[in-house]
Amino acid sequence: RSAEQLGHEPVLVCAPSLRPAMRSFLARTIPHMPVLSYEELADHLTIDALGSVTLEASNA
Repeated sequence: RSAEQLGHEPVLVCAPSLRPAMRSFLARTIPHMPVLSYEELADHLTIDALGSVTLEASNA
């Protein structure tokens, strides 16, 4: 089941420098997905990591 089906409100949390690009990228496929930077998170929020995204450097 998806996070939304389980009653969670999924958000993408990333580095502040990546936030604008990630927002633009997701707007095409998941327009309702909030994209926040780590600095925007309030101290009182509880966040459960459901997954992570990593990229490997290319040897091009």
